[in-house]
Amino acid sequence: METQWRDWLVVGVLLATTAYVVAEEISLTTYYPSPKGAYQTLSSTSTSAFAIYEGGVGIGTRAAAPGTKLAVAGTPAVDPAGGTCPPGTDWYDENGNGAPDAGECKPTALAATAGGKVGIGTASPFGKFDVSAPNTGLVIGSNALVNLVNTQAADTANLRAGINLRFANGISNSNSYIEAINETGGATSIAFAPATGGNGTERVRITSSGNVGIGTTEPGDLLTVAGIISSDRNYSGSAGSYFRLFRQGLEKMRLGLDISDNFAIMDTGDSPKVSVTSGGNVGIGGGPLTQKLYVAGDIIIPAANKYTWIAPANHNPGDQPYLKTVGGGTCPNVTDVRVVYNTADDVSLCFGYQ
Repeated sequence: METQWRDWLVVGVLLATTAYVVAEEISLTTYYPSPKGAYQTLSSTSTSAFAIYEGGVGIGTRAAAPGTKLAVAGTPAVDPAGGTCPPGTDWYDENGNGAPDAGECKPTALAATAGGKVGIGTASPFGKFDVSAPNTGLVIGSNALVNLVNTQAADTANLRAGINLRFANGISNSNSYIEAINETGGATSIAFAPATGGNGTERVRITSSGNVGIGTTEPGDLLTVAGIISSDRNYSGSAGSYFRLFRQGLEKMRLGLDISDNFAIMDTGDSPKVSVTSGGNVGIGGGPLTQKLYVAGDIIIPAANKYTWIAPANHNPGDQPYLKTVGGGTCPNVTDVRVVYNTADDVSLCFGYQ
């Protein structure tokens, strides 16, 4: 009797298992021991475990290297959309409906090629590290830095670490760059090198002491320019175009063009103190600039035996008129006319010819 119950129990279990398999449409074939070899297709609909105790798993290669569990030969990609996204893109379920919708196939977030290149936002990195993010680029968070390090240990002058800027789309084959340049002793300069074709040429250098050089790599002052400087205020109002000169934070003078486009030394209110026209006329203290020299004020000749020559355009040789200050009450020539005699200083102002 007991044997019959056991037989019926076995039959019942087999029938129940068969019904479950049919209902779930699962086909399972087991082998013992498991066969070795290459499989054309290997798929799993649930949790799977490989190389649990020893060995490793190779994808695109025969096996992982000793001591590793997984080796991938090629570019790995995750596509939950089941192949609906084109190569180089991944599916992001932005709508949260579990199905790929239009616009949800985004450039591959992270890709590593067999050649050792890493791409963010691109499956085909151009260089060793390539970030492809239209309209956003590489964003660094608050108080964060991007470190570019030259790992050479020696403190050697002109060691460089920098950023190369170029277009790789056929528009330009130029390589512009920004570099940090070692000055030895812990000091570093920064160089800016734009390019018009090929590699860039350094145009601006900022030294560790704060000096800026334009057209020179060795600026000796806060600003050193090797070339011509142009200044254009592009202003049509009542002020000129000028450099403002300060001392200890206070503006003292202005140097440039006044409102009449004359070269001028001006006070802080744009009032010219010395002006030079394009024709060479000079004015001191203001007034008309119609003569070669116009002085609005006194002229002082402080020392004796100093000449002020007066040279008319039609004067005869040897007949040069002059004004001269002399010590004492007499002039050097008997034909001179003593214009002024200052008895307190014992100085005469003589007018004569020589």
